[in-house]
Amino acid sequence: MIREGHVSLQSFLLGLGILSYYIVACASWSSGLGVVSQWLAVRPWAFCLAFYLAVNVIIALIFSGAEWQIAVRGCFLGSACGVGVMGRLEANVESGGVWY
Repeated sequence: MIREGHVSLQSFLLGLGILSYYIVACASWSSGLGVVSQWLAVRPWAFCLAFYLAVNVIIALIFSGAEWQIAVRGCFLGSACGVGVMGRLEANVESGGVWY
């Protein structure tokens, strides 16, 4: 039972890593990779989808059986939470810094 909790937490944090979108976007903008930063600005959903699929491939390589099912659920919840935070941050920027 303890192992399942660790698997769930680890996969949730892996899914929450979708927030690395901002790190990649800032790094590409500041390093002069204009093509990457323009692509990320137009297609943030593509980055999120690619990240989610890559994490699920890693999870499939690490876990098996019931632990794999728990890990996939945890990853989905972490990714959904991360996308929600991303949407909230975008709304905050567009509204001039007001949190609702």
